[in-house]
Amino acid sequence: MEEQYIEYILKQYFNDINYSVKDGNSGMNNTTKFLVINEEEYVLRIYESHNDKKKVGFEHKILEELNRRNLSFVIPNPKVNFKGDTVALSIDGKLASLSKAIKGNNPYLKDKKQFYSLGKAVGEITRELSQVKIEIQSSYQPCYELEKSYPTCPLKDVIDFCDNPPEDFKNERGILGGLKKYFIEFKDIIPILRELPHQFIHGDINSSNVLEDEKRNICAILDFEFTARDLRCMDLAICLSEAIANDEDDKVKFDNITNFMTGYKKFISLTDDEIKVMPYLIMLRRLDVIIHFLVRYNEGINNSYITADKVLREQLIKGRRLCRWVEENTNRIREILK
Repeated sequence: MEEQYIEYILKQYFNDINYSVKDGNSGMNNTTKFLVINEEEYVLRIYESHNDKKKVGFEHKILEELNRRNLSFVIPNPKVNFKGDTVALSIDGKLASLSKAIKGNNPYLKDKKQFYSLGKAVGEITRELSQVKIEIQSSYQPCYELEKSYPTCPLKDVIDFCDNPPEDFKNERGILGGLKKYFIEFKDIIPILRELPHQFIHGDINSSNVLEDEKRNICAILDFEFTARDLRCMDLAICLSEAIANDEDDKVKFDNITNFMTGYKKFISLTDDEIKVMPYLIMLRRLDVIIHFLVRYNEGINNSYITADKVLREQLIKGRRLCRWVEENTNRIREILK
């Protein structure tokens, strides 16, 4: 069945197909297949979260513009099919795309050099995305516009979920109670965020969406699916959220932030207002992810290797732990960012 499924897509790109499937990690939102086609390595992505061709077309247009720039790292370059399009259809009507594989490995971020290199890459992609001018509009709202981003799951429903969780989450009542206040408090700063610098951002930079080379330097940034016009500093907030989302002690967390910022500042200087709101944005990243997977849970959307309730549970635990830590260390975070 899988062979027929894959061949249906590949025939939209190749006349003669001789391929094999390699082992590799798939993402949480889409199904990813690693293929060797006619002795060349490719990555096949099958979109599971939506069937909106305009969204994929926007993503590919951003990649087209960035591939014209002199980046110090590699980004995907979607292959054009026989119809002159970079988007294909699977046998069951799902959207798909094909790109040549990029050499490198997903990093296990743990040392100074890795966080410094990632900071440089994020600073560079932020600078380059600020120069991209395209007429196509992103389908995604800025991260802070939670009500617009998730119209089927407004904040009142999220808060109700925290107050009255379903049976699947009865053991997480304490965690949900702790998260509730952050959702309530966040609404107050939305007017302030609307006045800060905006531009296109990647929207989902984390260790699963970057690759490092054998010297542990970041050599690729992947998965521009969530690119949108958003706060200029939001990619930074996303990465800092990941840098402290671990069980390490405070010293390690602050070292991670410091090393990341050393690289980031080579390309970007934050404004005082951006520094002031950064702790809220770090928490926002986790709150946004929670709502994203709450929507998937409500709609019964699973992927090929993890159920919707399991991934949401993981995000609830991670989100509660991170928000509490950021709240306790707000002033020190701001000092490092200056």
